[in-house]
Amino acid sequence: MNIKRLLFLGITLSAICFSSITGISAQEKSQSGYIITKSNDTIRGYIQNVNINQFTKCSFKKEKNSPTIDYLPGEIAAYRFDGDGKFFISMDTPSIAGNKTLFLEYLIKGKANIYFMRDNSDHYYIQKNDDKLIELTEPQKFFTNEKGTFYSPQKYTGRLKYILSDCPQIYSEIDAIKMYPNQLIKLAKHYHERVCDSAKCIVFERKIKPVKFHIGVFAGMSYNDFRFNASNYSDKRPAGLAGCKVEIENLFFSLERVNLNIGGMLQYLSTYNFNTQGYIYNGIVYGTDHINNYDLNIRATTVRIPVTIQYLFTQTRLKPYIGGGVTNLFFLSQNKNLYVPDFNEYYGKAIPFYHLGIIGTAGLKYQLKNRCSVFLEFSYEKLQNMNINEMLRMHDRTLTLETGIMF
Repeated sequence: MNIKRLLFLGITLSAICFSSITGISAQEKSQSGYIITKSNDTIRGYIQNVNINQFTKCSFKKEKNSPTIDYLPGEIAAYRFDGDGKFFISMDTPSIAGNKTLFLEYLIKGKANIYFMRDNSDHYYIQKNDDKLIELTEPQKFFTNEKGTFYSPQKYTGRLKYILSDCPQIYSEIDAIKMYPNQLIKLAKHYHERVCDSAKCIVFERKIKPVKFHIGVFAGMSYNDFRFNASNYSDKRPAGLAGCKVEIENLFFSLERVNLNIGGMLQYLSTYNFNTQGYIYNGIVYGTDHINNYDLNIRATTVRIPVTIQYLFTQTRLKPYIGGGVTNLFFLSQNKNLYVPDFNEYYGKAIPFYHLGIIGTAGLKYQLKNRCSVFLEFSYEKLQNMNINEMLRMHDRTLTLETGIMF
């Protein structure tokens, strides 16, 4: 296998991903549910379930093959999905820029309603009976004194005590609460239990999916090259790799298609042909550069730890995805005979121990009947050691194709 074949496989995988998006995604683009009109009529049908625009638009159709109608906040009263229980209501919402009509997601509906909305950050709101909607979250502020700069304390506990002042028994719980959906729901339920004389007081409660961890193993092939400063670079060489990863689902509230992945892979790198702006005579490089060996016999053992955010385009058994994040690369060992004068003189060795970079991924995941899943993934990484001097900076560019199984 050579670099052209690896690139071809990567491009082919990317093409399969995006063709799968248009094909498979069409099967699950919409989910059964209903809308509630402004005249309080309920109309059943199918609603597009896309996390990023649920608060600004409701895309609805009566039948699967019917044309889609986009409803903006204020044009309908509410909409709700079957199954996962998401419930959105059109409300005039306070913000720094002024009030704006949005679809807010109910976390719990009862004596005190808790709502959620996401734009550039997460927002939580509370409303007691039919009183004014009040935002609990606020922009993060800082203050500075002689000891340094610090975060200003959040004021949501005071707002909660003021709004729920008819139930001082829960003040201790308010003092300990953090701004998380499950804690706000729990607080609201406890409030209901104390002030409501009927078990039916809670009309709606959002079911929050638990965080899930999956462990996987994988193996694959990579092609990479190195660049020592701006003038000297190697050719691309193949190397096998093996590793494991941890995938965390439902870590981000209301973003069910977004996962966090932390991987670790072991790799051995060997001889590279070296290119330089100098000239070579009897195996020695002459000219403006200082590397004496044309064949870089690196013989290095590395550990690469990528941390990526992964977005799944579908939630069917076949899931195309893309991702991005950062990669940490550690050179655990290297050939002691490898000598790059500028680097050896500064670092005490040819290759610096730690490199940091970015990574982009595209892949396909297929869920098996036993809840395990197999995957095929293509990635590109660009790394460098952390030195502001370009002449002491080493670059590593890597293409990787890997396959594995998640448990």
